[in-house]
Amino acid sequence: MNQRIVYRLSSLLCIAYAGLVLVYFLTTADIYFYQSGTVPVPPIRMFVASFAPMMLVVLFLESFRRHPLSGIIRLVGRNVAVIGCFALVVTWGLLLSLHPTAFWGSEGYYIKSLTYNFLIFGSGLLLPLFPSIRDHWRRYALAALVCLLGSVFYDLFNPGTMSKSATRAAGFAINANLAALLLTQLAAVSLEYKYSKRKRDIPIIILVGLGVFSTLSRGGMLLYLALLVIYGSKVLRESRASMKRVVAALGSAMLIASVLFLLISYLLQSSEMFSARRAQERLAMLSGERELYASDDARLGAARESLRLINEAPIFGHGTAFNHTMAVSPHNLYLQQWVNNGLFGLIWFVLLLVVAFRVFRHRGFAPGEVMIVVTALASLFSHNTLDQRPFLVLFGLLLSVSLSLQNEQKHVFLLAEEDSL
Repeated sequence: MNQRIVYRLSSLLCIAYAGLVLVYFLTTADIYFYQSGTVPVPPIRMFVASFAPMMLVVLFLESFRRHPLSGIIRLVGRNVAVIGCFALVVTWGLLLSLHPTAFWGSEGYYIKSLTYNFLIFGSGLLLPLFPSIRDHWRRYALAALVCLLGSVFYDLFNPGTMSKSATRAAGFAINANLAALLLTQLAAVSLEYKYSKRKRDIPIIILVGLGVFSTLSRGGMLLYLALLVIYGSKVLRESRASMKRVVAALGSAMLIASVLFLLISYLLQSSEMFSARRAQERLAMLSGERELYASDDARLGAARESLRLINEAPIFGHGTAFNHTMAVSPHNLYLQQWVNNGLFGLIWFVLLLVVAFRVFRHRGFAPGEVMIVVTALASLFSHNTLDQRPFLVLFGLLLSVSLSLQNEQKHVFLLAEEDSL
């Protein structure tokens, strides 16, 4: 009896600790609290200190297997294609850090970040070996989504308290474009993509739509629309698209659009943020009344400069992190990879996305598949999607979870075959 109580208490402790750590880092609250002076520990050190106990527990449990570390070895072996592609991106970046025009940054920050990002991805990959995470991963992602949404809405009704721009809500993300990206990525992971679960998913979709609108991020709204289209197609495909279910799906889409319209109308009237001149300019651009925003000329100029630099050194580029020496970095990760690391650097990055997508699709794991699509699209108008800690943790975690679920499905299938004999 005492052993059972101890086991339950330890399980609850693991669930609570894992939940707090994941929510803290998936919402980028670590960066916000550090920059606001609330937490004096730098985010990198906080990440290491928070994840180290979980990694130690994983190693401890793995050491008691019949074949020590066999779980980790099997996990790495089954995901070697994705790990190998990521290693190619990192290794090529490290090699081109020796380029004469490469930019190392203060104390080699931009070079260290390459290996640091790979270690974050590896930590995410091992996380589901920690008790509770494999069984509760979607709840953790949903909790992070709710917390990030809450911070965005707080920022919306208290302009400038969290965001670096008083005319765009961002919450813990500080940057409105990053907030929109994280909201769509977390939504992609949290949704079920099943017809039978649509009543659970619809409130998530509506709230995420409101959150993305509050950021006034053009890229974020495009990502949100892409998420809606992908979600609808997957639900219809999963339901085998009978006429009754098609009508129900169309009704759900109309419900989402109607509720979003009403809630957005309410926000426009009730939040002071939207009355600011810069917010009005951005709203005018989103509604089609205005074609360009003030920052667009600089971004277009950066794109033209990037193409010129690519033409100068198309194969090997100008060296790792060279973009940080430019007046304005290209807001496009594909262009940035080509400028910095040449054609091969671009190929390795695209290969990573393609291989990851194919792995998730082969395993029938929609959350991972959709998150990769969202990230690939976001990279068209963002230059640092591959450096974001939430994405790296989720990427590794979903690879591990998808493998675990695939193994469970195979086990159930084998049992069903045995019963039929």
